[in-house]
Amino acid sequence: MRINNLSNIFIVTHLKRKFSGKIVLKSHTQPDPRTQTIARTFSYTTFAILIGAMIYLMTNNLIPLTLRPDWFGTVALAGFGLVYGNVSFFISRRYMRKQYAYLNYPYVIALILTIPAILLIRIKGDVFFELGAEIFFYITLLAGVLIGAYLGIQKGQKQAIDS
Repeated sequence: MRINNLSNIFIVTHLKRKFSGKIVLKSHTQPDPRTQTIARTFSYTTFAILIGAMIYLMTNNLIPLTLRPDWFGTVALAGFGLVYGNVSFFISRRYMRKQYAYLNYPYVIALILTIPAILLIRIKGDVFFELGAEIFFYITLLAGVLIGAYLGIQKGQKQAIDS
């Protein structure tokens, strides 16, 4: 820490001599890690809400395909779980690349990722005709994002250790 402050002082005095007072530089210290963590957590939360809304808006016309009773409906339902799980994996992996205090926060991000879809389906109201199919769709989304978050945490911690 002392070497870093001394090098900042050296650079400032060197630049003051070189430019003879035309530029005023201040030595900066690193911000508080807790403040960085809170800011980073807030940005990931808003990013998850935005991405969740974008996924829903791009795929809301495909949701009725999950109601088909044949194999195509099952594949469509699994596809929704995979899409949300994949996005959750990438967000969680990126969040966990740096070691911060909130190690289980990617699970919260994963749940936040599904909030726009659940809210917009409930507000629209005519997507599902029976409550059982709607709940099964929500369970599929939640299973996808939680599995994606778990795998993202594992991969992100591995990448943090390797780097």
